[in-house]
Amino acid sequence: NTVENISSKLLKNYMRKSTFPIRRMYAIASVAASIIILFGSYLYVQRQQKIDNLYQSYYDLDEVYLNTRSGNSTNPDLFEQGLLLFEEDRYQESINYFDQLPTSVTALYYSGVAHMELEEYEVAIFKFDQVIVSYLNVFHDQAQWYKGLCLMKQEKLNDAKEIFSRISHSDSYYQGKAKELSKKLN
Repeated sequence: NTVENISSKLLKNYMRKSTFPIRRMYAIASVAASIIILFGSYLYVQRQQKIDNLYQSYYDLDEVYLNTRSGNSTNPDLFEQGLLLFEEDRYQESINYFDQLPTSVTALYYSGVAHMELEEYEVAIFKFDQVIVSYLNVFHDQAQWYKGLCLMKQEKLNDAKEIFSRISHSDSYYQGKAKELSKKLN
């Protein structure tokens, strides 16, 4: 009985001593993992804030109207109704009108901007691509610029940089802004 007690005590003592370093190691590893996750989250949030700040400083809804009033539409009544809704910040309703004019570069452009306002960047890019393909139009430069901003907002920074680089080497109205933004994204 005494031998069993001594043996049991020795075994418990041995087990306690041998598991202590393992528990300590797990605790240290858990703390280290938590620190890495927190630091990674901090960096991600900082990056996202930088992108959001850049987006806000380079996206100007007032510029949408700068050169676009002269655009022609295949159905002026539908387009004008969509534009009125757009100007009232009723973007989803304006899109419903613009989408009825699938061959109008002007409607495609405004639809893309409306989708940007609704933070539907993938759809906006699709609309801008349709404008960009039709190279000889008033909205080509704007569509490229806004597509780049959409890509930036989606954190597709390499694609955005490529567009901004292309713009910065052109005679686009956005040339200077594209050069600035390209530098800030590096």
